[in-house]
Amino acid sequence: MTGGMIWALAAVVAGNAQAAPDVAVPLAPSGKWVVEHEDNVCVLSRTFGGGPGGAVSFGVKPLTLSKFVTVVVIAPVGIAKRANPADAARIVLSPSNQSIAVTADTHGVLPTGETVAMLSIDRSALPALLQATSLTIAAGDVAVAIAPTAGLGAAKALATCETQLTTRWGIDPVALAAVAIPAKENIPLHEMIGTDDYPKGSVATRKGGDSMLVWKIGTDGKVSECRAVQSAGDARLDAAGCNAITRRGTFTPARAADGTAIASWRSTVMKWRNP
Repeated sequence: MTGGMIWALAAVVAGNAQAAPDVAVPLAPSGKWVVEHEDNVCVLSRTFGGGPGGAVSFGVKPLTLSKFVTVVVIAPVGIAKRANPADAARIVLSPSNQSIAVTADTHGVLPTGETVAMLSIDRSALPALLQATSLTIAAGDVAVAIAPTAGLGAAKALATCETQLTTRWGIDPVALAAVAIPAKENIPLHEMIGTDDYPKGSVATRKGGDSMLVWKIGTDGKVSECRAVQSAGDARLDAAGCNAITRRGTFTPARAADGTAIASWRSTVMKWRNP
């Protein structure tokens, strides 16, 4: 999978039961779990099925230091075709028949002719998703069932990748591990910045791009030490994102296991599109 195929989207999790889409018997794994870095994000992926019908690529891409995870499925049209693509996107776990709510999804057809679906979920749902006996994923024309059974090994490898990533960003892994209850934003991230924050110089030169920003949340809930770990290609855009978050961001601070307020870190990807 390439970074251009997958990105992070906002999501929440719900535990409501929901009937699974009408798809075939879950595909068995046909490759090993692989963890790799893509554009400052860790990706855990594996292939399922194979033979004449082709293989399905399945991956999860958590946005490190964020609650958001993107689930990605790339499948041959013969496997992925769905009877009713107008149905709402969903992920259903077995044997519990519980659904993971998807609040944002993107789907379409790649130049290779394969169909692709990208669904955003909450990070708290990731363990259940990876350890499910089987799961069914449906979005647009994509409807596939796989048997992930990732177990602790795959989850640990993904966690190790994220620790290495945050260490590379200069964040103490011991301090990160001390966070028992994450900080909570008092203002949604998408409300912290608007078109008025777009730098005039970047508007004039029609600059745009994606800034991946990381910042520290103090014990008072205020933002400090914001920086771009991946630039939008224009330093003015990166700085504008950090300025907006630093000025408007207020959080309920993170807590340690004993309830003490402690410092923590957060990240987001800010997509700049020239207004």
